[in-house]
Amino acid sequence: MKSPLSLERMIQFSQLMLKFQDVVRAFYLPRGNKENDVEHSYHLAMMAWYLNSAGELGYDTDRLIRYALLHDLVEAYVGDVHAFDAAGRVGKDKREAAAVLRFESEFPESRDMAPMMQAYMSHADPEAKFVYALDKLMPMIMIYLDNGRTWREDGFRFEVIHDVQASKIALSEPVDALYQQLRQIFERRPELFATS
Repeated sequence: MKSPLSLERMIQFSQLMLKFQDVVRAFYLPRGNKENDVEHSYHLAMMAWYLNSAGELGYDTDRLIRYALLHDLVEAYVGDVHAFDAAGRVGKDKREAAAVLRFESEFPESRDMAPMMQAYMSHADPEAKFVYALDKLMPMIMIYLDNGRTWREDGFRFEVIHDVQASKIALSEPVDALYQQLRQIFERRPELFATS
């Protein structure tokens, strides 16, 4: 028998979504502000759906969208860690695994959400790998669209970015193919990056 929907639980879940929205990411968008996790997750979901359809990639669109919407939800509990923050990344996997368990205990009625988070984190299937790789590429697209402001302000050269992200993007062949196209643009646009 189905459980009746609860307004109180809806409000509690909405409070979690507001915490999720309060997580601000490390780079600027072209409109001048920094992206938050809700904006990022929505954009990632739409992009995954678009690329799957446009490229006729054959992925399960429902899984792509679910992974994209959930992929950073743990950050509502533990915050975001910049990809280039080596000290902050120590223990990140454990903190995020604990956050999934916390979510599962706080929202047990959302039976399929925590398993989806765990499947994403373990790269359990091609859809998870696709979204994971796309999640690493999308900030590069956003920073490119903002003419490299974040990279210049943070002092990043392309080589550093490539060293950190390339192997993660390579988990998905279609996303890696897009990254290789973007690399060609970066090679022609050194002004996007810090000079030293």
